[in-house]
Amino acid sequence: MTTKRPQKTGGVLIRRLVKFFRDRKLDGHSISHIHIATSAGSDSLAVAHLLVHYGSKIIAKEAITLIHVNHHWREPISTEEAEYVRSLAKLWGVKAKILSVGVSRLKPIKGDSKENAARRLRKDLLAKERVKQGPNTVTLTAHHANDRIETLVWRFFTGQLIRQPDGILEEFEGELRPLLSTFKAELQQYLKEEGVRWFEDETNQSTQYLRGALRAELFPIVKKQFPNFERRLMQLGDELSELLSRAVSGTVSLPPAEGLPIEVLPQMASLRLTPEHRIALQKLYSKKSPGEVHLPGNWILRKEKTQNKENPYQYLLTAK
Repeated sequence: MTTKRPQKTGGVLIRRLVKFFRDRKLDGHSISHIHIATSAGSDSLAVAHLLVHYGSKIIAKEAITLIHVNHHWREPISTEEAEYVRSLAKLWGVKAKILSVGVSRLKPIKGDSKENAARRLRKDLLAKERVKQGPNTVTLTAHHANDRIETLVWRFFTGQLIRQPDGILEEFEGELRPLLSTFKAELQQYLKEEGVRWFEDETNQSTQYLRGALRAELFPIVKKQFPNFERRLMQLGDELSELLSRAVSGTVSLPPAEGLPIEVLPQMASLRLTPEHRIALQKLYSKKSPGEVHLPGNWILRKEKTQNKENPYQYLLTAK
């Protein structure tokens, strides 16, 4: 019997997926089960189909479960989507688990949206399913390049880009996001090649929500002037992340309570810090009073008292 091979797009995607797991030394020995967070949309169905049909080098089909969370927001479509995921799992020969969660379970934080509350609830449910499954279980999500770009833009306009320039982390609290360099169009092309249909969630395009407004209103204008802005933005995120990584590895760790703003780390990355400088920085961080450390290149890191009880000190990197 000849093993079915993926077509052009599928070949590219499965190589990315295999590389992701190999780079992290994740395989059937270190992972016992993979839960795939599966809506009926194109993104997660593409990831699920790819792993189930062409991911034997990563994990056996018997260790894969599709997890679908039904919030019952768009009935009767919500139930149709849940049943579609169940039927695909049966067709593909893998397990499926449908988690039915009513709107009453949502607990929005003051000033937060229903969508964010639903996202937190899903993450909590997925984490509980991992615990139930047992040790070495991970959850695979379908976050892709478009999601990352939207997050980077949101962080930029809210002044948070420097704090997490990756946009979306590839690994976080038991979740793996292997396709952050893959665009949504590639995932949909893959499903077309494989003859798999998907559901479109119309709320994703609604300008009532921020991400929908970015897609429908802002991005077309930006792309008209800067056709490659998406890849350039991801490149910027990678470069900032690398810069911060070098900065952190070149200085002492900071206890969270001290609140050193990460904004100063890129500037400190290029400084030639000696062991004496690092000892002086550690003392500055740990003591409960203002102070300063003189650094190479005529720089001074000052620790000043604030009126904020949660973050009683601020750090300023200034020239002498």
